[in-house]
Amino acid sequence: MLRRWRTGIVIFAAITAFSAFTPAMSAGVALDREIKGTFLYKFAPFVTWPDSAFAAPNAPLVICILGDPGLADSLQGAIAGQHDGNRPLVIRAVSRASADCQVLYVPGQDASSAAAAMAAAKGRPVLTVTDLPVDAAGHGVICFVIDQGHVRFDIDNAAAAENGLTLSSKLLGLARVVITKGALP
Repeated sequence: MLRRWRTGIVIFAAITAFSAFTPAMSAGVALDREIKGTFLYKFAPFVTWPDSAFAAPNAPLVICILGDPGLADSLQGAIAGQHDGNRPLVIRAVSRASADCQVLYVPGQDASSAAAAMAAAKGRPVLTVTDLPVDAAGHGVICFVIDQGHVRFDIDNAAAAENGLTLSSKLLGLARVVITKGALP
């Protein structure tokens, strides 16, 4: 277990460092999208879901991508054969917020779509991730931002707690901004 955490931390740190040197220019938009996709499955070892989030102890950890089937397809190969503990990782492209996701990513800057998806997931054990700023209506538990041309993320830890999730202090330490108790910094 400790070895898995160390490996996860090293991989996560490498991705974070790599993203720190990735410029967000027009050719880099696709790369930013792939980096965000990679973060989605690298977040999993740093999140504790309640037992009720899964049908069985070895049920898969499902990552749903709302409205971007291309990203879902590209992540299929990246996660092939990967597990979070004893749970296989599964990627699903969805057209609406699904009740059987442990991670739900709502890409893009469409605040109305994000708000509807976040409302559907609120109070359920789902790690919601968006591209909206953490101070925008409809933001997720984790919010991707481009900061000085680099992919970063902010965390609303109060929203995580509302969904019954516990985020590792290591993940919180990697965030650009962490919001607690519903207050913006």
